[in-house]
Amino acid sequence: MLQDQGTCSSCVGFAVTAAAEAAVNVFKQQNWNRLSLSEQALSFCTLRPRISCVSGASYDAVVQFLDEGRVAQWPTRNCFPYLGAASSSEACLQLNSGLWSSQLPEVPWQQWRG
Repeated sequence: MLQDQGTCSSCVGFAVTAAAEAAVNVFKQQNWNRLSLSEQALSFCTLRPRISCVSGASYDAVVQFLDEGRVAQWPTRNCFPYLGAASSSEACLQLNSGLWSSQLPEVPWQQWRG
């Protein structure tokens, strides 16, 4: 699927989201296009520090963030679509309050690491 990050330097968010989608699909033994996680949620709400549209983010820092198990929920792209700009604080608060359901399977984080 072709995706457009617009004028925002969020390529790391897109790359990590695609890798996570692949890992979840393999784990669940389902078709590759079955899951579409939100780049917007990861890039502009979940990560600390958030991805900057101007300077982007370090791939290593984002992978370390995930490796530490600091992503508790990840909604779909349909629920939290990519805007090409930072999300409002209100939208992020709603995301972090559990308003949208997570698409991550409930498995111990160590299983993801292999």
